[in-house]
Amino acid sequence: MTLKVTHVETFELEWVPGLRATDQFDADWDWRDELLQSASDPESELYALVAAVAAADRPPTEPSSKPPDAPSNEPTGEPLSAEPPCDQRLHGLCGLRQGRVSKLTAGALVTYLDRLAVAPWNRVEAKPNRELLCGRAMMVHVIQRSIAAGFEGRVGLHSVEDQHTHLVYRHWGMTECGRDPNVCGDDGQPELYFEFSADDAYRFLTRIT
Repeated sequence: MTLKVTHVETFELEWVPGLRATDQFDADWDWRDELLQSASDPESELYALVAAVAAADRPPTEPSSKPPDAPSNEPTGEPLSAEPPCDQRLHGLCGLRQGRVSKLTAGALVTYLDRLAVAPWNRVEAKPNRELLCGRAMMVHVIQRSIAAGFEGRVGLHSVEDQHTHLVYRHWGMTECGRDPNVCGDDGQPELYFEFSADDAYRFLTRIT
């Protein structure tokens, strides 16, 4: 579903303490400012993945006096939305930008995955021996947004400097296009750029559906 202020509040109250405790790179991402800026940026799209969570996977939280969210009235067919008859939590956040130039296909455009964050309990640090499906679900949505924009599923992204993350993108079938000297991480090192071709995006979708 489209990112809302309530999702940002959840990120700040429920996610950030856990992210900072494990020194995660995205602990200080300002989703509130991203939401504000997106209102005047037609290329920017922000989404949240909200779904049920198993009791064993719920992170420890302090008791809250805040009443539970009211049931959503949004159409059930909207991407990244879910209405399970049990507890829901915010599992992931992503920011997209439409219309970046493809590095694989001359003259083509891609949907650029500007940022992707998943909840602390959905990360490899919390589940080292389990396949993490949250990131895959988010990528399915990104590819669908690319198709809707007329880019045939092509998606591009710059990756954080993390070997596990790089392996995941390669496993998904993304092409590693080398380090981009124009985009550097906090350490000053150029970040790796990955891209889904239209064919590889189609294979990714058909493999998991």
